[in-house]
Amino acid sequence: MKSIPQKILDYVNQLSKKDGFNSLVVDMGFTHREAADILDVYIFEDIQFLPHGVVPGAIQGSFGFPNPNGGEDHWISIVGGGEGLYGDGTTTFEVWGSDMEDPEGWLTKEKVTQKLLELQ
Repeated sequence: MKSIPQKILDYVNQLSKKDGFNSLVVDMGFTHREAADILDVYIFEDIQFLPHGVVPGAIQGSFGFPNPNGGEDHWISIVGGGEGLYGDGTTTFEVWGSDMEDPEGWLTKEKVTQKLLELQ
């Protein structure tokens, strides 16, 4: 990866992880992988999916994150495919996290990345 000017690093590091990521990608033209590496965050491409333990034909992945404010850690679960889940497991996914009251369905990979960034 090319060298990043310190001014850019200082700017994105003062933002939330989500806003910094979006600024790097949308405003500055970095790829998702480059932005994630700059900010040291996880994105959709980092999720390791395995066969779902209960739903036949479905996949599941999850992440846990330390809470930067102390207290209980954050977590997120991503599932898709199979009958009864709100995502096809290929282009759309169902997400539920420790900071969510209810699962959200039919989220694109981009939207899953945004949810991951909110927890980091």
